[in-house]
Amino acid sequence: MTRDLTVSVDAGLCLGSGVCVASAPDVFHLVGGVVAVREDADTSDDVLIEEVAGCCPTEAISIRRD
Repeated sequence: MTRDLTVSVDAGLCLGSGVCVASAPDVFHLVGGVVAVREDADTSDDVLIEEVAGCCPTEAISIRRD
């Protein structure tokens, strides 16, 4: 059974380093110097998304399994 992921970015914590954008461009993009989750984000690769979230220098990326 596959569960959907809800991915979010805390704009107050995000420094806009872009590591997540470079690693998972189908999920994240830069908006005004801050990372945001794409509206049409492909969250099917949960392993990649978890790795990217773990690399965030400010822990601004949150993942919730629905």
